[in-house]
Amino acid sequence: MKNKKYQKKNKLEIGDWFFIMIIALVIMFVIKNIIKNHLLNSNYKVVDALIIDHKNPLGNNNVAGKFTYSYRFCLDNDCYINNALSDDYNIGDRVKVKYCEYYPDFNELITDKR
Repeated sequence: MKNKKYQKKNKLEIGDWFFIMIIALVIMFVIKNIIKNHLLNSNYKVVDALIIDHKNPLGNNNVAGKFTYSYRFCLDNDCYINNALSDDYNIGDRVKVKYCEYYPDFNELITDKR
């Protein structure tokens, strides 16, 4: 009779599933960004957006209280909000945003305040 210690494992353990899930999430994140960058560089339109009073805290700066504002633009009856990613903007500033005409959730700021 073989010892259980030396028997070949045929099933995946929880640690194996966790590793597979982490790898799958990384692959999905990379693919999403590749698609987003391709769409924003090939099928985009430009629209005016407004800096709004929606604060995005900068990572690990909770003590200093540093943050960036968000911008908002509307198409038809839908409004889209995204992080301006810069603390150079103030509420009410107008900025230009490019967005994918087929999927406006893919958008990014294209102009500087200055």
